[in-house]
Amino acid sequence: MPRNIEIKARVESISEIRRRAELIADEGPIEIHQLDTFFHSNSGRLKLREFGDGSGELIYYRRPDQAGPKESTFSVLPVSDPGALKLVLEASNGVKGLVRKRRLLYLIGQTRLHLDTVEGLGDFLELEVVLREEQSAREGDDIAEALMSRLEISRTQLIEEAYIDLLQKEGRRMSKQDGPDHFFLKWAPDTLPALEGSEIDELLLEVCPDGFVTREIGIGGSGEIIHRAPSAAQPYCLAGGEAIETRGAAEGPSAEEFEELWGRE
Repeated sequence: MPRNIEIKARVESISEIRRRAELIADEGPIEIHQLDTFFHSNSGRLKLREFGDGSGELIYYRRPDQAGPKESTFSVLPVSDPGALKLVLEASNGVKGLVRKRRLLYLIGQTRLHLDTVEGLGDFLELEVVLREEQSAREGDDIAEALMSRLEISRTQLIEEAYIDLLQKEGRRMSKQDGPDHFFLKWAPDTLPALEGSEIDELLLEVCPDGFVTREIGIGGSGEIIHRAPSAAQPYCLAGGEAIETRGAAEGPSAEEFEELWGRE
């Protein structure tokens, strides 16, 4: 499998990092809009990445959760019809969550520099040092560390988790922040057009006081969890962007019941 060395860091200002990047980059910036759908997997991480032009990539990767440079092994499959593949994977594996971001891509030698604005999280920098077959992980670490210095990224800015993990952590934080002020709704396919033709028999939503859907759970015909997604970008919208109207909903589960379902494998 191909390998790379990665770091991820939280940044206060993309514009300042962008200025530094453009002084040392060989190419860029290239602006890319991405929607990543993560699916449950017995090992590693599996995600379907959709681009603004309708194309996509199925990506499987394994990477430790640690701050600082870390080695990742990955496999990428180009996909011409990501929508159709998403339906298959949603039915077979279940959705773990969604990540939407705007990415500015720079190329610096053998390194991909990403400046990401992630919905619901903020601004981040990623470095991916694409290793040649003969290169060791130590060589990649050295390249990443040198670029961190040139870009003035300190070790205190480094984060361990993937965006999907940060979003799910934020979703849990939001759900506990106001406690009883959150409310829970339930839909069936005959009351919510967005469910028509899907495998979901029951959709449960956790909604915070300002109308944002903080988490959603889809339940299949046999009671299995086939869909989970954290926060949406707009009030009263599903994670996929579809608008909802509360008058079509029934009263949902209790907070305790929702938490049990959210944590169920």
